[in-house]
Amino acid sequence: MDEQPIGNLLREKRASLGLSIDQVAGATHIPSQFLEALENEEFDVIPGEGYVKGFLRTYGDYLELDPDPIIDMYNTRHGNGMGPRPLFPWSHGSGASKDSIARLRWRLLPTTATERRENLIVWVLICATLVAIWALYYYLVVRVANLSIEIDTSSLFDGSRCVARHAAASLIAAARSMLC
Repeated sequence: MDEQPIGNLLREKRASLGLSIDQVAGATHIPSQFLEALENEEFDVIPGEGYVKGFLRTYGDYLELDPDPIIDMYNTRHGNGMGPRPLFPWSHGSGASKDSIARLRWRLLPTTATERRENLIVWVLICATLVAIWALYYYLVVRVANLSIEIDTSSLFDGSRCVARHAAASLIAAARSMLC
């Protein structure tokens, strides 16, 4: 099985079973353009390595082939990491045309749990920053602008014995007005 390309193996087995691409697509729920990409060994059309391996496994199972040797052949011939792909399919001399804009949405969606977790962390940090900015604005601008503290200082200079108690009461009243 190692001698034959993966795509030819899949195509010949499908043809020997008398199945069309559309029949396989309906049964496996793999889009037909991805099945054609697997048979043509155009793995860069598929959104990520996880999808390639999953599609190979599902397609192999459906064709009653052992998917493990197929995935091993894929790993041997195409490496264990497809590496990062450009965001726009037509950039970096990939040779793809601007017609492949439909594939762009696959590249924008997170395909692995790590990417989803990183996106979640970024969104949480953005939301936390916005809440912190709002709280800072509220307490420094809105709250302070509406604050009016009036402390009666006349008793501080009259020489009475209750100066300290009166000053403390004035400060407590001012603090209470700030909290309300």
